[in-house]
Order: sequence, then structure tokens, then C-alpha cells
Amino acid sequence: MNRWFPPLVVPFLFCACDTFHKPVYPVEERKLLLVPFRDLSVRFGHGYDESDRGKQVVEALRRWAERETVPAFADAQTTEAVVRELREWTKDGISRKDWRGLLRGVDTDLVLVGEIRELKPRDANAVGFFKGRANARYSLIDASTGEEAYRSTEVSVEYPRSTDFGIPLSEFDTKPQDIERGLLRALGEAVAKELYGYYAAER
Repeated sequence: MNRWFPPLVVPFLFCACDTFHKPVYPVEERKLLLVPFRDLSVRFGHGYDESDRGKQVVEALRRWAERETVPAFADAQTTEAVVRELREWTKDGISRKDWRGLLRGVDTDLVLVGEIRELKPRDANAVGFFKGRANARYSLIDASTGEEAYRSTEVSVEYPRSTDFGIPLSEFDTKPQDIERGLLRALGEAVAKELYGYYAAER
């Protein structure tokens, strides 16, 4: 099993002003299976693995975690088997007993499931430039018990953030799809930071 380390633990990479923000739920060395987020911000297609947006969120999470720490993720074959079961799920919900049966024998410790609740590439209050907002929620399922180990509060992001660019993104040279991609990446990275913690300079 991969050994977990806090993000960027090499001491000389930090100045004295960098502070480690602890994870809200420490995944640490436990193996995590990533299910693409459901997209409730659209009218149709709310099922598991029906959203390209949802896939982008978990890929952004994976990339951030692999760049900043040493995570343990379930392999592609295991993930696809679980996602296929969820894609074909016909019941209205998934109970603890259902999760236990679905995850019996699966090589993972936790399963991440989530949903995009709102995604707006254009903020109506931003005049003359593009600024988008998005929010999501997620849960962690304990694979051994089927119980919900953690349920997040709302994860909200905006793109671009005020610190991302010296000037706002002009509506004349920025496409809404660029803002959407930025929002999805920001959501994935925000969830990763909640699970693994992160370093940030104190202002």
C-alpha cells in the first residue's frame, strides 16, 4: 500500500509563512475510489457516469492529489466495475446495505460520490467581464461497512478568482467554455484539498 504524506512535505520548499491547512476528513493512506460526480445543474442526465463535467471534476481532483501528495487510488479496472454497477442502478437511492453488497470484495477503503449542484459560467453581477461560480457536495462511503463516513458541506468556487489575473477576463476575448473548464478544475482541486490538506501562504 502506498504510504501517505502530507502535500509537499519537503521542508526546503516552504518559506516560514506557509501554513498547512488540515483536511476536513483525512483520507491519508486509505485507498480511494473516485466516482464521476453527478450533474444536477442540468435538466436531464442526473445519473451516475452520465456527465462529462462530473468526470472532469474527479480528474482534476486526481491530478492535484498526485501532484501535491502521494495518494492511493483504486485502479481503473476496479473503478470501472463499481461505476458500471452505479450506472445500471435502478433503485431510487442506495442504502447502507446496498453499498455493502455493491462493494463486497472491492479493493478500496473509501468511495467518493458527489454532485455538481450549480454551475454558472457567467455571473450576472459581473459587467464587462466573465466570472463564473459553481458549487458541489460529496460523500465518502466506507467500503467495509457501507456507511457514510463523511458528508461535506457545500463546496463553492469561482473562476477566475481575484488573484488569478491582474485584470478581469474581458467578455470580448474569453469563451464561456473556458470559464466552465476553470470552474470544474477548481471544484476538483477544492475537494482534493479538503481530503488531503494543503499548504498556503498566510496573508
